Amino acid sequence: MRVPFVDVLGALSDPTLPLTVPEYSEWGNPSAPGPEGARAAEYIAAYSPLQNVPPSESAPPHMLATASTLDPRVPHASVTAYVERWRRAAGIGCAGGQSAVGNHPSAVSTAGSGIKPNAPAASYSPLLLCDVDDSAGHEGSPDTELRHDALADEQAFLHAALGLTVSAN
Repeated sequence: MRVPFVDVLGALSDPTLPLTVPEYSEWGNPSAPGPEGARAAEYIAAYSPLQNVPPSESAPPHMLATASTLDPRVPHASVTAYVERWRRAAGIGCAGGQSAVGNHPSAVSTAGSGIKPNAPAASYSPLLLCDVDDSAGHEGSPDTELRHDALADEQAFLHAALGLTVSAN
């Protein structure tokens, strides 16, 4: 997911974000006083992805979520919180802290224990990654080389998630 808008309730509850107030007419204002705000908050929470991560009994999908610290539209903290909720639901910890993803020294991985191609369903272990870039905005990096690195990271993730291997031939 490239820069997913996953914390709809949180974003609409913060009028200091640049796109929040103009969106109240379409989405509702969960911060409004009285029953109007409570109804809007309840409605938004019912479909906001961050508030609706399934319980641990559900097998999470493989996921690569990208974000940027310089993005004024989608706060990177909401994207990392979303991936972390999926990780907790899957019972995956981050042993040894965080590690770099690909060639991005600023990218942070909250990787699961990986997948085993053609493994039985009982041994399924989701690949749950969050790639946070500290040099890009909402549309990605303006640097061509960094854009290519990000694309290569996405391709590597897809290969791992699908259990593909690359031959030397």
